[in-house]
This record gives sequence, structure tokens and C-alpha cells, in this order.
Amino acid sequence: MFKKGFASTFFLVIFMYVSMFTALISLNDADSIRTLINLEENQKYFIQEMQIIKDFECMLKNNSACSGEYYAGNIPYTADVFEDEAYLTSGSVLQEVITVNIDAEKKKITEYSVVRSAGKIQ
Repeated sequence: MFKKGFASTFFLVIFMYVSMFTALISLNDADSIRTLINLEENQKYFIQEMQIIKDFECMLKNNSACSGEYYAGNIPYTADVFEDEAYLTSGSVLQEVITVNIDAEKKKITEYSVVRSAGKIQ
């Protein structure tokens, strides 16, 4: 009824489909894990940025914003203050430079941009 080798070919095809399905699932899981790791790293940067910016904004409102080395909680940073902008350089493991635009009359931060150093983010 069956030709010689039909059973072997049939099980080989099933094995190939199962292998391909398993490979696709593992690739999808690897991408999901890589995404979660990147999100975690990004959140660490964001928390650090917010701590530094809030500390600097407090100094602005208290008229004590000048160039120097400061700590925002346990994060060291260096501030280079000019008339309408400031450069805040993080001294922690997650190094980055935050450029802050300042409204001197209102003693307020109007805008900021961040340049991160090449880190672990993939």
C-alpha cells in the first residue's frame, strides 16, 4: 500500500515543521527579552535625568544656579551655566549631557535635550 520510505519521509517533514516552529518561538522570545532590557536601561536614564533636572530647577528658583559640581540625590553632576542655557553632565555610570534652555526672567527651564554616551543599549 505505502511505498518504501514513506513513513521516514512523513516523520522527517513533521520534525522539520516542529523544528521551524520552535525556532520561530525562540527568536520571538529573544526579541522580547532584548526589548525589555532596553526599556529597563532607558528608564534608568530617564530617572537620572529627572533627578538632575529637578535639582537644577530648584537651584534656579533659589537664585543659586551657577557653574560647579553638585549632587542630585546620590547622582553627581557638573553644571556649566550660561545666560540662557546650561550644560549638565552626569558623573554617574550612566553618562550623559543634558542641555537645558533657561528662561532667566521666570527662573524656569523651557526645554532640554539629552545626548547619551554609548552604553549598553542595543
